[in-house]
Amino acid sequence: MRKVFIVLLFLLCCLYAFPDEKKSALGLGLEMNMDSRHNFALGAVLGFNYSLTDLFALGLSVEASTNFNHIRTIEPMANFRLYFFENNIGKFFGQLDIGAFFFYEDGYDMYPMPLFGLRIGLRKTLGSLFYVEPSFRAGYPFALGLELMAGIRF
Repeated sequence: MRKVFIVLLFLLCCLYAFPDEKKSALGLGLEMNMDSRHNFALGAVLGFNYSLTDLFALGLSVEASTNFNHIRTIEPMANFRLYFFENNIGKFFGQLDIGAFFFYEDGYDMYPMPLFGLRIGLRKTLGSLFYVEPSFRAGYPFALGLELMAGIRF
């Protein structure tokens, strides 16, 4: 618990170290996806990205999903994001996701598979520190996903 507190304190201090240049973002989210043999699954997402320019960002994320029955998945991935344009609504983006898809089913072994996906979304900043980000993704092997992220920029 003490280590978690120290890490959070360090991140809080980093928020104010470069007040004019908020190039990094850390977020948590929820996703409804098709990570199940039948019907839908729900997942939780943890993501980090770093803006190299105003138009391009790199990131890492991991998602864990379950259909609340017998199937669970874990999806670690790298993200390559391109911002198309910005208006008063927010910044619209397209993103390529590449990673691994680990499929667990009760009573069976884990099945690892490659993951490839395309995502479109919108990042809406709330003040100078926070953001909300709805997105839609499609790819292999998950088929479809609808995600809502919220996070902090630093």
